Amino acid sequence: MKYALEPCRLVMQTIHCFYCDAEDARICSIEYLFGIRACNQHFPWAKRDCKAYMHRNGEAEYDDLKALPAFIKFTEWAESLDDGFQIERSNGSIDSGWTWNVKELLQRFPQESPYPNKWGIHVTSRDMSLNRYVPLENFLRSVIYPNQTPEFRTMITDCLFVLLQGVYSSEETAYQDALGRFQNPIVPELPQVFPVLMSDGTTGRVLLRVPN
Repeated sequence: MKYALEPCRLVMQTIHCFYCDAEDARICSIEYLFGIRACNQHFPWAKRDCKAYMHRNGEAEYDDLKALPAFIKFTEWAESLDDGFQIERSNGSIDSGWTWNVKELLQRFPQESPYPNKWGIHVTSRDMSLNRYVPLENFLRSVIYPNQTPEFRTMITDCLFVLLQGVYSSEETAYQDALGRFQNPIVPELPQVFPVLMSDGTTGRVLLRVPN
């Protein structure tokens, strides 16, 4: 029995519940083929552990934010824009016509990025040819959005406060409590499946067939 797990790639993994090995398992996913398989009994654990993983890695789903008062206001404002968002391009120019892609996770920029540890939203250009993450706090910059009202600034700062406080902090606390009963949160590999280092530096997995 396992009480807490790390989400993992689901290719070449057991189809049973990762917690109790029951056969009636389904996927709780963070993204395509990345998550945890769990039976109905332990599916709440899988949701908890996926949310806790997102907390540690600086990710948040729009569906978990849209009911919060700060993001209700932000969503209503975004939908009211006839010409989409204005963003600052890498050459310093201000470009309009960008829309919020709510199907993508909100993410915290990595430390080595131009916006270390800043929270960003995923936006798409008017012609759908370009996609990028932009820091949410950029909406507070007067060069991008001049003539800001106090209500507008409060809306953005409230959204930032929610993200900085941790959308899934309670799930992370519950995960750490459960982890105390099980010190190895890694799903064991199937027999004959081995990790390999790919040419791009990522870790993959291969199935080695043993000759009869």
